[in-house]
Amino acid sequence: MNSNVLIISNQITVFAGYMPDVGLHSHYTAVLVFSLEGEPIAVAGEGGEWSGYARYFLHPDVLNKMRNHDQLIGCVFFEPESSLYSQFIKGKDLGREGLVEYVEPLEDLVALMKGYFQAPNNTDAFIQSVVSCLMGAMDCSNVLEGDLRVDEVSKEIKRDLAANASAMELANLVNISERQLSTLFKRQLGVPIRRYRQWLRLKEVARLVGEGQNLTDAALNAGFSDSAHFSNTCRKMLGVKPTDLLLSNMPLMLYASSDCV
Repeated sequence: MNSNVLIISNQITVFAGYMPDVGLHSHYTAVLVFSLEGEPIAVAGEGGEWSGYARYFLHPDVLNKMRNHDQLIGCVFFEPESSLYSQFIKGKDLGREGLVEYVEPLEDLVALMKGYFQAPNNTDAFIQSVVSCLMGAMDCSNVLEGDLRVDEVSKEIKRDLAANASAMELANLVNISERQLSTLFKRQLGVPIRRYRQWLRLKEVARLVGEGQNLTDAALNAGFSDSAHFSNTCRKMLGVKPTDLLLSNMPLMLYASSDCV
């Protein structure tokens, strides 16, 4: 691999590359971490005792630190309020808290990620393939053919990412109750409105950087108050800032999916 790669989607975000050693921290998302080279990754909890796992799963807000000994790793971050996260932890019997060794083999996922990151293309198809590797086939076609009122609200949010219209205001826009909109929205797009807006902003930064904008301009144009706001949001969501991923002296390639997953 010639660069670290981060693909941001609504329900999952995927990273592959060299992650710097990370001190004790926690993050909002859950994450499946695995070696792309088959070597153990050193991880420790709040108590400080180190263990080595080729694959492990962290639930949200778990204090942890990591040493990966300069090896390639893969991470799949899960939005904890998403439908996909609930299905995944239930289907894999991962409980609801703490650090869990992930015992199922991930050869297909590792092969998929290695192949994609050598020649990135068709981000949506890749994200859906990641979901298929983890959970089996998932039909995302209904996203594009869903409730027109949800489509209208989604377009309104995308129209001005810096705006913070409330769920009530958005519901009034399409003449339904706030409760009805919230139910329809999560059913169709997999995440609540407020989380959808946050992931959209992160994805917009990735899209604009891909078009050649620098990180500061991209963050401002995506609705963040400044680049520090964007970096701190990344750290809260994913446990690291984008600049941390550049410490390996490799470029960071940012990509964004559509609303398919």
